[in-house]
Amino acid sequence: MSATLLEPPKVQMTTIFPTTPGKVNIQLLPKEAEFISYSVDDAITISAWMPDGFHKVRQEQKMSNDSFYDRYCDGCNRNCYDYLNDIIDDDDYIDWSQVPGGEHLHCNVYDNGYGGQYCPQGNDKEEDDIEFEISNMVFEISLSHLGNNLERFSQVSDSAFLCGGIVGDGVISCTTISMASNVFGEYSEPGGICWGYNTPPNNLREIVSSYCNTPFNNDLFSIGTFEQNCYDIREYVKRMSYYQSYSEKLLTEGADALLLVDAENNVSTFFQFLSAGFKQLPEAPHIMIIPVYECVFDRNGHTYTGYQTKQDAVGKSWFITSNGLVIGQV
Repeated sequence: MSATLLEPPKVQMTTIFPTTPGKVNIQLLPKEAEFISYSVDDAITISAWMPDGFHKVRQEQKMSNDSFYDRYCDGCNRNCYDYLNDIIDDDDYIDWSQVPGGEHLHCNVYDNGYGGQYCPQGNDKEEDDIEFEISNMVFEISLSHLGNNLERFSQVSDSAFLCGGIVGDGVISCTTISMASNVFGEYSEPGGICWGYNTPPNNLREIVSSYCNTPFNNDLFSIGTFEQNCYDIREYVKRMSYYQSYSEKLLTEGADALLLVDAENNVSTFFQFLSAGFKQLPEAPHIMIIPVYECVFDRNGHTYTGYQTKQDAVGKSWFITSNGLVIGQV
């Protein structure tokens, strides 16, 4: 008696030919960015280069000691060695009757600087109405690309600094950098952004928006110097004071997001994109970073929202859902 095949045999599919859509990491980009670059060392750092005037600072803030000094003390006749020296006798006695306010109200700003003490000239700290546009600025996010696969593309750090940049023939040239408010570090080496007690954002789009929507203070860096540094960057740009950046490599201009694909964690997707003609990072061949653009498809009365790549080697774009599922070519 012959056997009857009740169901087809199950075929074990390989990771190269999956039965379900591949999943990739999506890194959202600020929409105002002029271009996006990257660099690779222990981490992959992705940088968004923002244009002059991308955000206007508007806030009220009590005048800082530095601002008070710059406005009232810097040119004051009391802020001078000769002010008291002219009335000191041979016995180093000061005739305080010749000093307005006398010894009790003398501010000693020349000896001690200004630290909030009473001003005998009658000047008080004021509420400053701060309003200025931020110049060209760079925001960075650094992501893991080595070690434990489960930690791949996890956030390592972020940073921000003032800098102007241009692209010519795929090469990035930039001005010298300057410090921005609410950022740790020094001019030569800006550090992480100070988020206070807030949870740090995990993509570049939110890093830029959260930074712009957080009030600036003088804790790490004077907001007045921040404004001056913006002016300096504009002067560098105006004078075309650029030098070629050898560390920053151009990724894209005008993209809405980036697909981050890892050869170990996203085997099938990596193979599909490699076969379609997309390139690996020369500095990290196990990684692909592919620019994508927001899109909406209408098919048979249904609307599909997500991202699509530019055309691949066979003239097709790839559609990816908003949550990172790679559906296929369209």
